[in-house]
Amino acid sequence: MLSMIDQDVTRAQFAAFPPDISARLLAAAEADIVNWSGQLLFAWSSADGEAISRARHALKGLCGNFGATHLLDMVGSDLSAPEDRDALLKLREATIHAIRMIALGISVP
Repeated sequence: MLSMIDQDVTRAQFAAFPPDISARLLAAAEADIVNWSGQLLFAWSSADGEAISRARHALKGLCGNFGATHLLDMVGSDLSAPEDRDALLKLREATIHAIRMIALGISVP
């Protein structure tokens, strides 16, 4: 599960700040990933091309900050089928979990 993100990139994000700031960064990253992926799915369901582009752009930046390449690939794909939207939600949760583990300093293989 943790191989879905670049652990070195993620670790560097959190190591750059004192613990209280790192905790806020983690909370903001989690909230932003949930928010923007929700907006992306809503935009797909309403066929709003501009909102899709805006949500994708925000998510691409977030994914880049943490080396979340699998989520990045999913964000750029066609999400018109229900199973694709379900896959995005599962990947979102797994990505957030991986970021959280590294932010908490849990050693991963």
